[in-house]
Amino acid sequence: MQEAGDPRHTTAVVRDLQRSEDGSATEDRDALFDALSHRYRRFAIDALDSCDGSLALADLAAEVAERDAESDASVPDHVRRVEVELYHVHVPKLAAIGVVRFDRDRNVVGLTGRSQ
Repeated sequence: MQEAGDPRHTTAVVRDLQRSEDGSATEDRDALFDALSHRYRRFAIDALDSCDGSLALADLAAEVAERDAESDASVPDHVRRVEVELYHVHVPKLAAIGVVRFDRDRNVVGLTGRSQ
């Protein structure tokens, strides 16, 4: 397995996401590519793929902030802002296309079988 953040790793995850359970290419690639258009969503998929497949939202936010070269993950306010963005924008977008599941009661985000 390639390291998270490695473009080959993201490419492998995208390739897996493009296939339906029967192995055929999905018809809705536009939604997939739209969902992957923001770096936070790509970083979130990398982070989830690098761990056991699920993380608490706060831990996912820390992982995303750490992967983001444009941020300072050591600043707690920045990690909190990333967490808020993940909660309100990025995780729902990934969940809408079936890439992740989000347990709002437990604040846990996990890859679906489609993206593992």
